[in-house]
Amino acid sequence: VVLYSRHESLRQVRPQVNWSYARAQFVSERATTVDLAGPWRPAAFTLTGQIPPTVINGEFVSAGYFELLGAQPAAGRHFYRTGRAATESDATVVVSDTFRARRQLGADPLTIGSTLQLNGHELTVIGIMPEGFQGITGTAEVWLPISVAPQLTYPEFLTTNQDFITLLARRKAGVTTDAASREVALLA
Repeated sequence: VVLYSRHESLRQVRPQVNWSYARAQFVSERATTVDLAGPWRPAAFTLTGQIPPTVINGEFVSAGYFELLGAQPAAGRHFYRTGRAATESDATVVVSDTFRARRQLGADPLTIGSTLQLNGHELTVIGIMPEGFQGITGTAEVWLPISVAPQLTYPEFLTTNQDFITLLARRKAGVTTDAASREVALLA
């Protein structure tokens, strides 16, 4: 499910408001009606180190993103998590099978342990997702830990109070949508 907050003022009601990173973390760490929750954000990256540089679609994801979707890599691994907290190095990336098949790094094929340069930062490939997996956007070629977003986008990505992060979750077995909604409203 996607968790939203609701904003009401004298002028307007916004029933589906995304989250700032801090608010998303607060909710995902405290929600008891979900097994797993984590922030997610689509992004575009410039693949450098090739001529010409290429723009590719990707997603900034929480450590539990792949587990949340029930997706396992075809090779390597996805991002680790301990409880609900990410333990992953910022310098890692998971790639799609389509990306792996199309891209070459010099004369060497893209494999686990290869490096990519995205937005001028070097990242190590730790996993390759199975054929056909393209993430929630349906167009993603790479996935990066959300913790690296400030280095690849803008420094305030994780600290701004702007509500632009989507919060994904999986309800616990037996928990109704209404019960989860009440808890999220309280936490929001």
